Amino acid sequence: MTTKIFDNLRNELLNVAQEMTGERRDSRFKDWAKSIAKVNRKATNGYAFDGDWVNDGTIELELKPRVFLVAFTHGSRKYNVTEYAIVTMDANGELHPTEIKTDSGASGWALRIRDTVADLLDSMIAQDEKPAAHDRFLTIIKGRFPELTENEIITAALNLYEMHTRN
Repeated sequence: MTTKIFDNLRNELLNVAQEMTGERRDSRFKDWAKSIAKVNRKATNGYAFDGDWVNDGTIELELKPRVFLVAFTHGSRKYNVTEYAIVTMDANGELHPTEIKTDSGASGWALRIRDTVADLLDSMIAQDEKPAAHDRFLTIIKGRFPELTENEIITAALNLYEMHTRN
């Protein structure tokens, strides 16, 4: 398990979200970020997004693909808008903007992005599981053929796959 120390991940996430939306957060209002572990497709509000809050300050995280929901508010005290943006983290700990964003200008912000976020999270989990399956495969083959290198095993598997898919 590889980890990375982030000096202030929440601020980094807010910076990416502000670039995505083209808006600037107003320090008079609360802002927050949440690491999304799963999405409840039956919920119609913010409780659809289950996960851990991202705190201020230095934190250490396991490096794996992640999805974050980031929220910040701008405008006057009477007429303000909360922006909601989805930011992803790759397996190297790099943050990336997405096209998934909405605001509180109309009710139902969570419902507008819920299914898209669920699909994104499902695809990221599937990608994260592929290396684990790859590692299990190599472990099994190396156990039976310890003299083979990893490259030889992969080459043989690809050749076998090609032979079976030609017909």
